[in-house]
Amino acid sequence: MKQKLTVKKGNWCIKEIAKYLLIRLSQAVIRIFYVIPINKRRIVFHSYKGKQYSCNPRAVSEYLSEHYPGKYEIIWFFRNPRQFQYLKEKGIGVVPYVSLKRVILEVTAAASVNNMGSFNWIPRRKGQLHVNTWHGGGCYKKIYTDPLSGAVRRMTVKQTSHMISSSQFFSEHVVREEFQFKRKILEIGMPRNDVFFYINQMQEKNRTVRKRYGVSSEKTIILYAPTWRFDKEMLCPDFNYIREAAQKLFGKDVVLFSRVHYYLKHIIGDSIDTTDYPDMQDLLCAADILITDYSSSIWDYSFTYRPCFLYAADVDEYIENRGFDKDIYTWGFPVCKSDKELYDAIVNFDQEDFREKMEKHHRELGSFENGRAAEEFCSFLNKYTGGGRQ
Repeated sequence: MKQKLTVKKGNWCIKEIAKYLLIRLSQAVIRIFYVIPINKRRIVFHSYKGKQYSCNPRAVSEYLSEHYPGKYEIIWFFRNPRQFQYLKEKGIGVVPYVSLKRVILEVTAAASVNNMGSFNWIPRRKGQLHVNTWHGGGCYKKIYTDPLSGAVRRMTVKQTSHMISSSQFFSEHVVREEFQFKRKILEIGMPRNDVFFYINQMQEKNRTVRKRYGVSSEKTIILYAPTWRFDKEMLCPDFNYIREAAQKLFGKDVVLFSRVHYYLKHIIGDSIDTTDYPDMQDLLCAADILITDYSSSIWDYSFTYRPCFLYAADVDEYIENRGFDKDIYTWGFPVCKSDKELYDAIVNFDQEDFREKMEKHHRELGSFENGRAAEEFCSFLNKYTGGGRQ
């Protein structure tokens, strides 16, 4: 039987109006802190608006710590800082996301790095870097826009100095057209995807995930990770049917992980819930199969060349209501509208054919991914800040 994943309805319009007005007010008030000089050694980070220690900002932060030890003051902002106190042992500052201290530190930082582009609350000063790494690559679902959220996004774009891009297609169609971003694009790939180019790092993360959830190396892991839906219900595939198909493909016992988008609060039953696991990339390293719908995680996972399937029961409605940057049937992943189609796609999976399709997908989009994104970004950061010299 299908399971329903429901997103609670909210008054989006009122929230966006309030957000817009608060941003305008905060920008006016925060400028009083411009009297404090910029600290060239200070780099601040936040991921998913302070909810996680993950994604591209984490990859950049960790590379900076390892390869430029002691050169920079690295600070992270979190909504629940108690959860991340362990980072202090690594020499990383942990500060509440909503606090006066955060405002002062960000206003005086040489660079601010995040993956959501939420710089509009704290305006960028002359001489500062405000880098939006974004949290997805490839050419998949269009960026959600409406007149009000669009106005807020334009304010964000105005406060951003640089954006990171995963591919030529992303630069041209998402960054330039959808975001209407006119400044510098760093066409280096996504730092969070560097791990997929180093087998030893992938194996280490695989062992960490399996140990945490008590899954032996003898078992196949399926990761079901759908993207978020705005104000609607979503049908999930039959998990038992998936397990049966995967067991036929690999000939091993199967464990199913589920991870819903961080905007969604509901738990998918009949699986191991990994929604609260700190970093999606670790789960992708452990997964033998990824099943999603329109999530940009398929771009990341495509560099593993492992089986990936799109369970797209509502694809026609999704195309009509939101749409894709590029025709979903050209991506190279099996598009399955029903449990039977998904079952058949898994059972009949052809590894060689799939790899050829992924390589073609990467070529068509003009991929910038090469395993050195964090290195290239930190080199750029080091040059921009003069090596952190005051």
